[in-house]
Amino acid sequence: MSQTKYTPEMLPSVEEVYPLAIAAYDTATKRFDALDGKLNTLVTFAVSVSLVVPVVAHNSSLSFNSIWFALAALAFVAGITVATVARLHGALNLLDPKVIYDSYLDCEPWEFKRCAIYWSGENFRHNQNLINRNGALAAVAAILFALEAVLVGAWALSL
Repeated sequence: MSQTKYTPEMLPSVEEVYPLAIAAYDTATKRFDALDGKLNTLVTFAVSVSLVVPVVAHNSSLSFNSIWFALAALAFVAGITVATVARLHGALNLLDPKVIYDSYLDCEPWEFKRCAIYWSGENFRHNQNLINRNGALAAVAAILFALEAVLVGAWALSL
């Protein structure tokens, strides 16, 4: 953060912007949680459907030595891997009460709000990039699971 000494006269809108900056954390948390829920649902659905396929195939006398089955299994594993990477790597940057305690309790209220707005902006960019990355990974996982379904269909038709 810049070492320039700002005054309320130089930045008159701090009081108006502060609530918006703090609300950005809540928005990021809700978007991240919603995306994480979608990833969880996607993986649960894919695993559930994929567990049924071998049982149905065994009763239909399909060969598990088929290239179509191997490719479907590979697409499934790739989809699970992509979804797991999205869920396990990266975290939101949120307000840390310990940092506030250690670094900002001695600030004047206006200066504290100015600093909080600055860090909210920095964290917003990080959080937005994380959410966008996870959204892209969720789309890739969905495509891989759809590819798996097509490959299972090809396997079933290869009788």
